[in-house]
Amino acid sequence: MTKHEHIQIRRLLAIVLICVTIFAGCSDNLHGDAVEHTPGEKIALNQNTAPELHYFSKTYSYDEAELRTIVPWEDGYLLFSHTGSRPLDNSFTQEAPWDLLSNDYYYGAATAGNDLYTIRTISRGTHCVWKNDTIVCEIPGDYYCDYQILVDGDGVYTQWLWRLEPAHYNGEAIGLPTPPQEEQYRNLGFWTLAGQNYLVSVREHATEDIDRWILQDIRLFPLNKGELGEPIILEGFTESPYNLSTDGTYGYFMLKNELYRTDGRNVESIGDLNYYGVDLSCLQTITPLPDGRILVVDSNALTVLTPGKDEATQDTTTIRVALYPYDLHSFSKKAALYNREDGEHRLEIKVYETLADLNLALLSGEVDLLVSSDPHTLRRYAARGILQPLDELIPDVLRSGELFGGVVQAGTVEDAVYFLPTDIRLLAMALPASVLERYGGSFRDLEELQQCLDSLESQSFYQVQYRDVALNYFLWHGLPNWVDFEAGTCDFQAETFLWVLEHCNRYAKDFQSTQHSDDGIKPLFSPYFQLNDADSLSSLDLQYEIKGTATPAYSESMAADVFPFPIGKNSSLLLESDFVLAVTAGSPAEEACGDFLNWIFAEETHEDAMFFHRDPIDRGFSIYRDITDQYLKDAYSYLDTDRANALREEYLSLLENANRYVGSGADVWRVIKEEAQGYFAGDMTKEECARRIQERVSILLAEQG
Repeated sequence: MTKHEHIQIRRLLAIVLICVTIFAGCSDNLHGDAVEHTPGEKIALNQNTAPELHYFSKTYSYDEAELRTIVPWEDGYLLFSHTGSRPLDNSFTQEAPWDLLSNDYYYGAATAGNDLYTIRTISRGTHCVWKNDTIVCEIPGDYYCDYQILVDGDGVYTQWLWRLEPAHYNGEAIGLPTPPQEEQYRNLGFWTLAGQNYLVSVREHATEDIDRWILQDIRLFPLNKGELGEPIILEGFTESPYNLSTDGTYGYFMLKNELYRTDGRNVESIGDLNYYGVDLSCLQTITPLPDGRILVVDSNALTVLTPGKDEATQDTTTIRVALYPYDLHSFSKKAALYNREDGEHRLEIKVYETLADLNLALLSGEVDLLVSSDPHTLRRYAARGILQPLDELIPDVLRSGELFGGVVQAGTVEDAVYFLPTDIRLLAMALPASVLERYGGSFRDLEELQQCLDSLESQSFYQVQYRDVALNYFLWHGLPNWVDFEAGTCDFQAETFLWVLEHCNRYAKDFQSTQHSDDGIKPLFSPYFQLNDADSLSSLDLQYEIKGTATPAYSESMAADVFPFPIGKNSSLLLESDFVLAVTAGSPAEEACGDFLNWIFAEETHEDAMFFHRDPIDRGFSIYRDITDQYLKDAYSYLDTDRANALREEYLSLLENANRYVGSGADVWRVIKEEAQGYFAGDMTKEECARRIQERVSILLAEQG
């Protein structure tokens, strides 16, 4: 199996340099001498790279247990779920049934020689480290936390993962140096490099609203019987690695969807774990073995990676997948399932965060399959001949007549279908039904909508949300009316956009200014209401009920209804989806892409997802009309027949008629949000703000071609 050169070094390097420059003085021996460094040394990252490694994989499943981790034990392995363990032999097959715990739970495991170390609860808020059947120490925790365990002689290091908590040594907290004001340390876990144990911690700086933390650097604190040495400081990272682990020689870590290892001198890419069939949406632990194999546990399966090339996979076609503009766990689930089952093709995923990077990859012929949460960018690609019409790849799916017509229309450019989602949601606005009825169920234009909002007995919706978030809501609804992504033009000086700016300026100025209460009373107007499951429509009846009673909070009826944003061409609700799929024109893997699309769009795949939860659709509806209809029938079976049929028919009508996607386009979005701050702060008029947005977005669209 020859993998595509898949790493665009810019991100990988963030970590690559951990070691190419970090540990001066390492010998040429891969298992070199102890690391020599200057205490407090700051390492500036460069752009060196190391070769990637080659592995082949095999995946194992075990009943219905939700897996947690696996460790070497006796002559085989010990596999853990949250509530039990079972021994496996060297071929990773079952030797015994699950040995289930009675009251407590497993939250971590490790082995050292003939000793087994586990972390289990004994009461709420307290976990214990066990050595075989004896409690070693207590550590703080709660019912839902996982730990990394590092055994060092007679001492045990533990780190509570995913939380801002200290590491512990034999139950005693390890104190980090006090960070400067508005900064914090966050521990990632442990590494052992060339015989030296390290606590790996990131230093983060708070943004002005303390709502987001920016990575400053990563620090490796040498460990010695619970004491911290002077750290090695790694600068230049743009994001934190995760799922740290070690085999005593190498430190392993994840960055995005890729696994790497370092020996204190080089960083090597092991590759995209999705490619090997790992479901990254539920990745649990990575256990590297001294012989070079790597055991990867997700909630549903164990994947064993073995160094080398598997002759059985030499003829496998690699489908190079581009995710834009961020990683998508909902696609990860589907990719992992396909890679586990299909012997002829495998998906290899790379994430592109900027349109410039994606454009370069497309021009360089590095992408076969494009998976994006931004359908409008795909419309532009289709209009420029960058995408392949799906009519030629999945004709039976598109000609079946079984798909919602609006979904097919939403992915059509110049009479050809270029992209499709696997599942869909709807975006609407909501008002009390009695209010909406006075306007015939919808509004002719924004002026009529504003008149309605001004007439409501309560306008608390202005106080419970702040301007930035309100602007997000209206951009989701309206952006396609002001930007023609296909033609590369825009019109932000339209009266409709000026209305949005003025309307959003009525909301609270910032989060601290919003008014929240727990009386259960919902605002009478919701500018962003998702219809994402069968309960969404039926739950609208409770939107305006006083919490815990059957009394309306206002004089208007408790019942509510949805309506589209009354602007331009939007005469229906809008489609949302986690992602849409498209194939690049001229891809050498075109046939393989077609096979994958025929699998992911097969009715059987959608039935499994919707009804048997083999790959559950967590939010949304199948694009197949009959499958969604059956789902709604099952969901409403508890209601009387007339009510169930009315809800089902309303949903199907809404889904059938929705034929345009919500607004997206990350680069355009960013310009609008930046310039709107000046208007919200009173530094410019709405007309001046719109003019500045028009100028900047016009230039941006021209640059993007």
